[in-house]
Amino acid sequence: MKNLKTKLKKALPLLMAISLFFFAAPILAVEDGEAIDSSESIIEANEMIHYVMAVQWGNVRGDATSNEKTNFDGSIAISNNTEASNLGRISLIRTLLFEDHDQILTKTPNVSWQSWIYNHWDGARVMISAQANANIAVKANGGEITKTAKEFFESKKPIVVELENGREIIIKTHPLKRKKFGLIALWGRTDDTTTNATTTASVNIVNFSGRFKINEGGTIKLGRKIKFEKGDEITGLSAVNIDWRSLISTDKDGILVKFNLDKTLTSSSTVTVSFNGGVNWSKDFKIFDLYHQKITEEQITVNGDSNYGLTLSVVGRPNRSLIKVKNKPAVYMIEDDVKKPILSAEVFKENGLDWNEIETVDEDELDFYPEGESLNYPDGTLVKGSGSGVYVIADGRKMPVKSAKAFLGLGYKWGQIKKIKDAELEKYENGVAIDENSVHPEGALIKVKGTVGVYQVKGGKLSPITSREVFEANKLKWNKVLEVNKAQKEKFSQSDELNYPDGTLVQSEGTETYIIDKGEKRAFESTEDLTSLGYKQKKIIQVKEKLLNKLQTGKEMIGR
Repeated sequence: MKNLKTKLKKALPLLMAISLFFFAAPILAVEDGEAIDSSESIIEANEMIHYVMAVQWGNVRGDATSNEKTNFDGSIAISNNTEASNLGRISLIRTLLFEDHDQILTKTPNVSWQSWIYNHWDGARVMISAQANANIAVKANGGEITKTAKEFFESKKPIVVELENGREIIIKTHPLKRKKFGLIALWGRTDDTTTNATTTASVNIVNFSGRFKINEGGTIKLGRKIKFEKGDEITGLSAVNIDWRSLISTDKDGILVKFNLDKTLTSSSTVTVSFNGGVNWSKDFKIFDLYHQKITEEQITVNGDSNYGLTLSVVGRPNRSLIKVKNKPAVYMIEDDVKKPILSAEVFKENGLDWNEIETVDEDELDFYPEGESLNYPDGTLVKGSGSGVYVIADGRKMPVKSAKAFLGLGYKWGQIKKIKDAELEKYENGVAIDENSVHPEGALIKVKGTVGVYQVKGGKLSPITSREVFEANKLKWNKVLEVNKAQKEKFSQSDELNYPDGTLVQSEGTETYIIDKGEKRAFESTEDLTSLGYKQKKIIQVKEKLLNKLQTGKEMIGR
C-alpha cells in the first residue's frame, strides 16, 4: 500500500499534465473556423458592457521601413458629444514596454500617454466599461480608429490600423461575457492592536452589524464570510441584501460579495454599505467606481476613535496566478486581469510554471476574468512542426528562419528546437522572416564570446541580467544563452536591467513583504494576509533594497 501511494504521488503531476490536452471551451456550433460561446447574447444599444483592451503602436509586426525616432502620443477615450462619464469609464491596467521617455498622462476616466518609438513598439492594456452604442476612439499620432463599444467587444480578431513606414496600431479585446465580479468588504480596526490586546485587561468591543445592498444594476450573493468569530453571523440574505452581526475588538470582519450584473446597470448604479449596530454609518458607492478603482477605503470614527474603517476591494489575482475549477481539467494563468487557457503541458513547462501552485476556484470566480488568448511559448523559443521549417516565437508570432546560415549565424543550436504539434504551430500568426541580416528577435538570451555578461532582448533593446537569482526567477534557461560576436551585440542599444518577474515574492532587510505584479511592488499588510491568499513564506526571495526602489508601489494586497 505504501509503495502504491508513493507511485500515485509521483504520477500525479503527469496525470495533471495529460489532462490539460483535453481542454475545450463550451461550444454550440462552429462556422468559418470560429467557436460560438454559449454565454453570448444579443447586446442592446444602451446596455453596459465590459472588456479588457490591449493596444500596441509602432513597429508591432517587425517590418517597419524606418527606425527613426517617432512620436506616438495618443489616447483611448469615449468620444461621444454627450457627457462621457454617463456613457462609461476607461481605466489603465498597465503599460507595455514603456521606458523613461514615455509616460502616462491620464489613467482614468480616459487613458492618454506620451510615447516615443525607435525601432520597436509601446502599448497599454485598459479596462473598458461602456454603453454599447458609445464611441471608443483609439488614437496615436499618425493614425486613429473609432468604433462603438459593442463593435470592439464583439471583435474576434485583432484590429489593425496601417500607418506610414510599415508601422501600425494593433488592437485586441477580451470581453467579460458573464458580467460577474467579486468584491471583498472588510470593516473594523485599521491599526494593529492585536499585540497590545493580549496585555490589556479589557478590550473595547464595537458592534459593526450592518448591511450590504445593491440598489440597481443586478443581483448579489454571499461568497463567504471572512474572519467571522464567535458572536458573528449572517442574519439575512436576499438577491439584493446581505445582513450581518459583527462584533469587532482588535481586528476586522468581512464578506465576499458576488455580483451578477444585468441590463439595468448604468454608470450611476450604486451599492450601499451601512452599519446599524453600535456604529451609525452609511454610504453609497457607484459600482463603476468600485470596479475600476479596485480598492476603495473609508475612515470611520467610533466614539472619537478614527482607527476604524471600511475597505472594498475587487477580487483579482496577481499576474502568473494559476487557477482551475474543481473536477474540470482546464488550467488558466492570470495576466493583466485576463485568464489565459493553457492548452498543453509543454507550454506550461516552458513558461516555468509549477503544478503545486494551481489553486482551485469556483465557477463564479473563473467568470470574474475575461478570457484571453491561450498562453504562448515564451519569446525566444525555437519550434518546428511536422515540416522542415524552423521558427522563433517572438511577440506572440512565429518568425520563420530562412536558412541554416541565418540560424547558425545568430548562435542557435539544432538541439534547442522544440517539436510541437502542427495545430499548435498554426495558431501563431506569421511574423517577419529571419535572414542573415536579422538581429536577434524578442526574448533571445545573448552573451559575447569570452565574456560573462548575459542580456535578454526586450522591446528591441538589451536588458542586462545582473544576477543568477534574477535569471532563474524569470525562469530562463542557461542552455538557451546564445554566444554572439561584439558586432551583433552592438546592433542593440541598452535598456534597464532585467528585474524580478510578476508573481515573485520579495523582501529586503527591514522591509515589508511584496509581490511583484504588473511591474509594481504590492505590499502585504500582514503574514496572515499573505497566507490567506495562498502564498507560502518559503517562496519569499531576499533582494537588495536598490532593486526594490526601482519598482513603483502599487495598491496593497488585501487578504481573504
